Amino acid sequence: MDERSPPLRRDLELEATAPDRNRRPRWVLYDPVRHRFSAVGARTLHALFGSDREARVRPPALDDALAQQGLLSAAKSGADLADAHRAQHGGWFGRLIHGYVFFRVPLLEPDAQLASLAARLSFAFKRWFWGLVLVTGLVGALLVARQWERFVASANGLLTFEGLIGSALALVFVKAVHEL
Repeated sequence: MDERSPPLRRDLELEATAPDRNRRPRWVLYDPVRHRFSAVGARTLHALFGSDREARVRPPALDDALAQQGLLSAAKSGADLADAHRAQHGGWFGRLIHGYVFFRVPLLEPDAQLASLAARLSFAFKRWFWGLVLVTGLVGALLVARQWERFVASANGLLTFEGLIGSALALVFVKAVHEL
């Protein structure tokens, strides 16, 4: 008797994404009820859907994990999962704390600027550019080595209280600009 595993919920979305480090294809499984994404490799995709992308016999451990995550259609409906999610976060106080701690304030929408910069800065991803960076770094190191005593004397200024405060302020500024 060939008993098939229960199918995945119909509201789950499977999207192709960038390949992994070894250039193997990868996908993302999106659960809209829980708003969670799961990375899926080729072996997992085959275990979930088989070659014909139909419900099939899966390993029991995988079925147990899918049922625990609420990804099987036989497990719970979307409304049941939403109720379970609300119950997990506690009543109004849990939702208040969760909403207070986890919020997003979009300061900038940089997509258009980044797209235009990508075209103009494509030279930075060429081999000759990184060769030039390497040569420039070596020349800089050679010039610092020629005036090593002056470099050490100026670097000692960073170890004073004022130097540490200045370094900390510079770090805070750089991190704040980076997070925009």
